[in-house]
Amino acid sequence: MQERGDAERDSDDGRMNAVPSPQIFLGDAWFSSVELAYHAKNTLDVEYIGIIKSNSGRSPKGFLEQVMKEWPGGSHLVLKTKIDDIVLYAIGYKYCSSKTLTFITTEKAGHTEPGMPYVAKWIDENCNQCHCHVPRPSVIATYFKYSNIVDVTNQQRQKELRLEKCWITHDGIFRIITTLIGMTVVDSWWAYQHHTRENHRHNNIKLLDFCDYMAYDMLCNDLPAQPNLHDSHSIIAAVPRPLTASNNNTMVAPPHQVFGAVTPPKSIMTMPNSQSPDNTSMSDLTSNVRGATAFEIAANVSKHDVKQTNLKVRNPTRGKGWRPKRAICIEKDCNNKTSKYCEICDPGRRDHYWLCSFHAEQHKEKIIEDLKKQYNLP
Repeated sequence: MQERGDAERDSDDGRMNAVPSPQIFLGDAWFSSVELAYHAKNTLDVEYIGIIKSNSGRSPKGFLEQVMKEWPGGSHLVLKTKIDDIVLYAIGYKYCSSKTLTFITTEKAGHTEPGMPYVAKWIDENCNQCHCHVPRPSVIATYFKYSNIVDVTNQQRQKELRLEKCWITHDGIFRIITTLIGMTVVDSWWAYQHHTRENHRHNNIKLLDFCDYMAYDMLCNDLPAQPNLHDSHSIIAAVPRPLTASNNNTMVAPPHQVFGAVTPPKSIMTMPNSQSPDNTSMSDLTSNVRGATAFEIAANVSKHDVKQTNLKVRNPTRGKGWRPKRAICIEKDCNNKTSKYCEICDPGRRDHYWLCSFHAEQHKEKIIEDLKKQYNLP
C-alpha cells in the first residue's frame, strides 16, 4: 500500500476523488472488511464506506495503530491499494490522542479534504461544559453523519413508542409481534414524512401524533371487511368479528383472545355524528370517548415512566470524576437512594418525585389502577 498523509493532500495523487458518488453504502464494524468493499465495487458497482474492527483481515489496521500511536487527535493517514483494478483506501483517524479508528473506502466514496469537524465535549473542574472542534476528513464526516440512522430509528421505537413497555406480556410470540408492530409503525412514520410536501401541516408530525391518526383511521375507515386476510399466522385465536353498533351510538370491538397473554381491554369509542374521518379532528374524537382505548391507557401510563436525571455531582469515593445526582426515595419509610424520578407527579417540597426501582413499579401499578377507576374499567 502507498502512504498518503496530510502533507500530500493538495496533490492529485494524495487525495481521494473529490466528486463523491450518489450511490454510497455505509457499513458498521460488524460487516465492514476489505472483501466487502471490494465486492461492493466489483459486483454491485457502488461506493462503500465502513469502519474496521473485528474483520481486520487483509487490512492495515495494526500498522495504522502502531504508526499513529503517538499522533495527536485530529490526525489522519491515508493508504491506497489496488485489487484487480479496484482502488481501495484505508484511512486511519484519531479523534482523540488515545484511539485510532480504521476506515475502508472505495475510490469515489468521498475525499480526505477537511470536512465537518467532530465536536468533543467535556465538563471541566469548575462544572462548566467545554467543547472543541476536532478536524476530520470529509469522507469520515459523511460516514458519521448517516451511520446512526438505524440506531435513531431503534431509539424512536424503544424510547418514544415503547410498545414493549405498554403491552406487558410473558408470551414470546406476542412479544415478537409487538416489536414487529413497532418497527412497522416507525417505518411508516418515516415514509409518511418523506412523501409529505414541505408546506403540509403534517410535515414535522411527531411519532405519537402519527400513531393517534393512524389508529383513528384504522378504526374509522370505510374499507370493506376482508376476512380472508386472517391466516394461521395471526396471534388472534379466532377471526375477529367486525365492530358492532349499540343502541347508544357506540362502536364496541369484540373480545380478542390472544395466545398465552392477558386479554387486552375492550375498545369502546363513541363515534362523532359525521362518520367521515376528513370532517373529524382528534380533539372531537377524544371529547366523545366514554371508555378508554388501549392506546390512551398506554399513553397515560408511559408519561409516568421514571427518567434518569441529567444532574451531575462530584464522585466522593474516587476523588475526581462525576456521577448522576442521587436522592432518597420520596415514598414513606423508604431510605433507598436513587437517580431516577417521575417528571409528571407533583414532588411537593422536593425538587423531583424521586423513586427507587422497587417503588417505581408500584407507582406504575397505582397509576394503572387510578386510570381504571377513572374510565370505569374492570
